[in-house]
Amino acid sequence: MKSVFITRDLEEHSVFKEMLEAEGFEVEGESLIEFTSIPFHTIPSSDWIFFYSSNAVRFFFENLQAQNLTISSTKWAAMGQATANTLLSYKKKLNFIGFGEPKRTSLAFINKAEGQVVLFPRARNSKQSIQKLLLDKIFSVNLIVYENKPKDYCRMRSRDFLVFTSPLNVEAYFNRNAKMPHQKIVAIGETTAAALRRLGFNESAIAGYPSERSMASSVIQLSR
Repeated sequence: MKSVFITRDLEEHSVFKEMLEAEGFEVEGESLIEFTSIPFHTIPSSDWIFFYSSNAVRFFFENLQAQNLTISSTKWAAMGQATANTLLSYKKKLNFIGFGEPKRTSLAFINKAEGQVVLFPRARNSKQSIQKLLLDKIFSVNLIVYENKPKDYCRMRSRDFLVFTSPLNVEAYFNRNAKMPHQKIVAIGETTAAALRRLGFNESAIAGYPSERSMASSVIQLSR
């Protein structure tokens, strides 16, 4: 039986799991990252609030509710559709949804936000990809809402395919383990693929879109 490991805790009705099990795969999912909330007590004023990830959304609004904080009128933006879906559980309307990867997203976002103040609730060690690409186009304000770091223990997987969902998951796995000769690697996007290339894994496949469906499709294509 073909097998795959993905660095993500999979939900019961995960599209990734359902697609691959339908193709006869054994599927295992586990995030290799620990997440810790970082409380904040004020929210800087801004024209936009831009979220990189679903985790940033959850930690931001959980702390907002815990501290009984309110937000004045602002526009809401998400890096990609998965983050947007999480944000829509808190807000009825979004003003911008990106493509899930930095370059295309930044080009689209600048048409709406050039010269404005953008607040980025983010992880402590975020790559800050949008800020870097739009350095001289927006006024960027950071709000650290959580910390993510590799788990202390990460065992080697012998699965046929290894699917990595972030650069930090790449670091967490390969700091303690090696790639086996038979294994093939899939990256969720270009940033994660770049982290793999830095470690010498130049042949990894890159999902066409940062979604579970696209990652599963990449695995299926590689397996044929």
